[in-house]
Parts: sequence; C-alpha cells; structure tokens
Amino acid sequence: MSQSGFEMFSNVAGMVIVIADVIFFYALWNIFCKNKKEKMSMMIGSVLLLLNIGLGFISSLPTSGRLIISAIAILTYSIVRYKKHCEKPVFILTLFYGLRSFSLSVANSVFQYVNNSVFQLLDSSSENYIENMYLYLVYTQILLFGLYIVLFALMLTVVWKIVISFNKMSWYDVWFLSVLNVAGGLFAEVIINISIVKIKNEVFDLFQVKEELLWKLPLIAVLLFLGELAAITIYQKYRELQREKENYFVEQ
Repeated sequence: MSQSGFEMFSNVAGMVIVIADVIFFYALWNIFCKNKKEKMSMMIGSVLLLLNIGLGFISSLPTSGRLIISAIAILTYSIVRYKKHCEKPVFILTLFYGLRSFSLSVANSVFQYVNNSVFQLLDSSSENYIENMYLYLVYTQILLFGLYIVLFALMLTVVWKIVISFNKMSWYDVWFLSVLNVAGGLFAEVIINISIVKIKNEVFDLFQVKEELLWKLPLIAVLLFLGELAAITIYQKYRELQREKENYFVEQ
C-alpha cells in the first residue's frame, strides 16, 4: 500500500469515528432524557451530525476542537430549549467525554501492543518494506477504530441497563456524577499525548519504555467506568428514597 492510499484510508476511518461519536451521543442523550419533552429529535441529531461531518473535513482542526465546538452547540440548544436549566445536558456531555476516553484508553493500549509486535516482524531490508508498513498500519488502525466502537457500544449498553429514572438534577448532582468522567478524560488525553513524543532526532515511545502501562491503563479505565456506574446507581437510589420520604409526609 502507498502513502497516499494510507492517508485516504485514515481520512475515511476518521470520518467513520466522527459519525459513530454523534450516534453514540444521540443514544446517550435519549437514555437519560426519556420523556418526549426532553428527547432529542432526529432533526436535531441530523444537524449535529452534519455539523460534526463539516468540522471533520477541516484537517487543521484537532479532535478536541471538534468536541468543544459540538459541546458549545449542544449547550446553546439546551439553554434555549430548557430555559437555562442545562444541568442534565452538562452531565450527559461529561459522561460522553468520559465513556469516549475510557474506551479509547483500552483500545489504544491494545493498538500499541499489536503495533509494536507487528513492526518487529517487518523486515527493513525487504524491497516491499514501505508498502508492507503502510498495509500493517491500516490493519492496526482497523483494530483500533473497531475496538473503540465496540467498547463504546458495550459501555453504552451497560449504562442503558442501569438507568431507570433521571429527572431534574441540581448542580451538586452534576458535580457528584461528573468528577470521574472529567478526571478520567483528562488522564486519558494526557497519556495519549505523551505516548509518542519526538525529542530532537529520536522518538520516545512511552509504551516501549514502560510496557506495564499496556495493562495498567486499561485497568484504570475499567475501574473509572465502574466507579461512574456506582455513582449513577447511588444517585438513583438517593432520589428514590427522597421521593418515598416526600410521599410519606404527604400521606401523613
């Protein structure tokens, strides 16, 4: 495979991830907003999808920039629709950011392990070394993106299974439920950014120097995800007890 073919594949794969992100966010929103007044319509979802696809074509715009612009658009929509009551939309955004980071952390660790193993098998003296290198890069990227989508879908399914009722939220509730998402997201972003760093004429590969990170980072991501599930469960039980208490005093 040539360099131009690899770049074309990367662009297409990147756009698939953009579309998957929007679908996952749309599904996550409707998991927590179950009544008709709160549900996101297909029209708004389509506008969000078109916005992200358009941003995806801007090569100079990093993924973080696309996510920030999308978040601003969603918050603007929420402020207009819910009359400045955007506690739940803020939580959904942080949860999406967290789930995205958790699944990407696990997928990236598998990708790094396979990538390092594959490149050790390549013969640098071979005439087809460059073509084989780009071909293996395509295979490993398919693994990365495919595993990311599968893991995100699995996490989304687990969240859907445990969410029973999410009514009005306070900013304290948002803080309680979002800390792990924000912390996990920032942690994953830092690790991915420093995993491969160019220092003068050399390349520093964090996962080659610290191979134990290949299993420690996915473990941390799983623990953070389980912690978020526990926080959601505790919040729902707390709200249920509050409703029972209010009903008891009304009956008295």
